[in-house]
Amino acid sequence: MINFNKVTDDYINELKKTSAYTEYRAALETVKQNEELWRRIEEYRRRRTDYQNFSNNDDMYDKADRIRQEYADVFNNQDAKKFLDAEVAICRMVQDISIKIAEAIDFE
Repeated sequence: MINFNKVTDDYINELKKTSAYTEYRAALETVKQNEELWRRIEEYRRRRTDYQNFSNNDDMYDKADRIRQEYADVFNNQDAKKFLDAEVAICRMVQDISIKIAEAIDFE
């Protein structure tokens, strides 16, 4: 029988070798050097998550616009933008693999 813990560890090690992950880690280190910027990014991420999880369709676009305006300083910062883009790339990579696994085992 395959040792799934070993396979999982191997997967994690391979993921960490990707350019997407190394770019994410470099961008993370850069933004964390600026405490105020990092605080704003964390605040934005928390608000975005709340918005995605608890928003109804009626006011979805209005809330998204308000969040974009409120955190314009974050979006206009090149280091923050690079970090957020790298974070999305990693999330999509993990999501795509999770979807492939779910499809391969006929998980519904």
